[in-house]
Amino acid sequence: MKPIDNYDEACELTFNWNCTERAYRADDALNFHKLAQFHRDPKAFREGFFTDDSETDAMRFGTALHCKLLTPSEYASSIAIFNPPVNPKTDEPYGATTKTYVEARNTFLAANSTKTIISMSDAILIEKLTNEFRLHPIAPKLFQGFTVSEQTVRGELKTTLGNLVQVKGRIDAYTASGLIDIKTTATLDDASGRDRFRYTIYDYKYLVQLAFYHRILTDCYGAPFVPCWLVVFEKNPPNRVAVYAPTREVIERARQTVDSWLCAWTEADETKEYRSKFDSLQVIDGYDPMRDF
Repeated sequence: MKPIDNYDEACELTFNWNCTERAYRADDALNFHKLAQFHRDPKAFREGFFTDDSETDAMRFGTALHCKLLTPSEYASSIAIFNPPVNPKTDEPYGATTKTYVEARNTFLAANSTKTIISMSDAILIEKLTNEFRLHPIAPKLFQGFTVSEQTVRGELKTTLGNLVQVKGRIDAYTASGLIDIKTTATLDDASGRDRFRYTIYDYKYLVQLAFYHRILTDCYGAPFVPCWLVVFEKNPPNRVAVYAPTREVIERARQTVDSWLCAWTEADETKEYRSKFDSLQVIDGYDPMRDF
């Protein structure tokens, strides 16, 4: 796909860090998830309130969808679909709290301990979303040409203060079209037709995350200033697919945000002062009666 205006054209890169999931987790370099937790509130982060990394059903769904889209040849060997036993008296699946269900699930988990477990309903939804992706007029074109999927990256970023920070990440895809991040959302718009996901982008700092990966590619791997893309999958009907393309100006500003976060990170690390944003006075300088009552 032709790069959007003002970006450089992507070229193939040499990635030098292919590691297991265990090795990736054990590496002490800073990833975006950890940096975002720190930015949320340094003091609470320091005290361990944001360190719950337990896997959720939503995370497992995302892993399975990524696998289906990016490495489909590994889907069958990496993903296991649990279909609960059916009660012959009701012709319906046993409830999740019944002994029969629990025993069947435990047996299934033991037999598929190295795989990501998803439900049958999730598997059906993934097939539907994959088909919607193939039919989309833009999304498949982003993966034409060379494609590197689920790639771990690691390097050293220099802040404007001169500090060096060891960083790591796992990019969804780097292709001839640029840097691609895949996201899921409950719904793309609301009842009024407002593009709800545009607000989600800012709520969850997706642009900053893109910029974090973008800086690793340019600063550590010598990539050109390539385009960035968000490919978004809607989990609720009508299960649409959308492609968002931030301009170069937006990514440049997001890269500056990454730098400011890294500067705060290194300053806190050096001074050992992790202050909460709530330690200072919170001034209310606006009033909206329609919102407050």
